[in-house]
Amino acid sequence: MNYLTISLAALSATASAVPTLQTRGEGTSFNLRVGPTPDAPDAVAALRSNIWSVGSENSQAKLFTDRSKGALFYEYGPEASSSVGFASNGFMIKPGGTATVPAVRAIELEVNNGTAGVEIVKDTNLIPKLAFDNGRFQACAESAGQTDGFILIYVQEGQRNLADCAAVDLISVCSGTGVGAPLLGQLGKPHVVDCQSN
Repeated sequence: MNYLTISLAALSATASAVPTLQTRGEGTSFNLRVGPTPDAPDAVAALRSNIWSVGSENSQAKLFTDRSKGALFYEYGPEASSSVGFASNGFMIKPGGTATVPAVRAIELEVNNGTAGVEIVKDTNLIPKLAFDNGRFQACAESAGQTDGFILIYVQEGQRNLADCAAVDLISVCSGTGVGAPLLGQLGKPHVVDCQSN
């Protein structure tokens, strides 16, 4: 009986000593970053290393290794119908495909517009990430041998991941640098969101 009490006490002390990753800040502007994805398929093998920043090219949301290409994002409210964007461009997510297979449709950054419900939320580990309608995101190559500028697509709840694309978490990172400035009223007012330290 004594052994059981000591074991439970030791287990409790060990559990309380395990660090929990916490959100480290908040602000009205943030970058979206992706860490190394070791299990990325060969078509997007470059994603297995480096830190990637979300930016815009040809009105599409893309991942770049060059942080200077990363956009400075804002979440606009009211919070009940938030949108995320930068400069005069908002995330436009247009779900598609079948019930089980997503469409390879790049997420766009559209002028003076944005999909309602795109927001920064904490996951179960308290990491602040871009989220929309219980779905997830993947990064895909547009051509063979591509090593940068991967497009981002949206995968709806119930759809499987595409085999040649990598599942990615778009983490909100506290930052005051990047391309872009807050919109002036088109999507609402920027409000404070959680972000990880840079």
